[in-house]
Amino acid sequence: MNTQPPSDSNIPSATGGANETIFGDLADTTKYEKGLKNARIYLYIIAALQVGVGIYEYVTTDDKNLALIAGGLDAGIGILFLLFAVWSYKKPAPAFITALITFLVIHIALSVLDPTHLYRGIILKILVVIALIKGFKDARQVEKIKASIGS
Repeated sequence: MNTQPPSDSNIPSATGGANETIFGDLADTTKYEKGLKNARIYLYIIAALQVGVGIYEYVTTDDKNLALIAGGLDAGIGILFLLFAVWSYKKPAPAFITALITFLVIHIALSVLDPTHLYRGIILKILVVIALIKGFKDARQVEKIKASIGS
């Protein structure tokens, strides 16, 4: 004989998951997650491009001391942006704003040294800045939502 009550999905479960709270609807951050994910992807792209440029500069520069410095700087910047991407999983707002400031400072400094740098890769630079600003704004919204429900 079956002694289990009928299963009805409309009946709330006392052993429901952690997401089943009375504030579950208020804590929906899915619309902000896309902006966070896009900003994080751009951080990974910057990291990969910088490491790639570092390797290229190291291999193609004739002066080995200069090659080591130039390649090392670019690879170091790439690793820095990789760390920003990893940090953004725990603290997205500080990671994105720090990455944005770092990105802008690097490119402004390079543009002062070589004005043609400003125009090379301008579309990617604009996309990165937009993604990081949106990621920062979305991260702040997620923080506000979580703070408002006491998470």
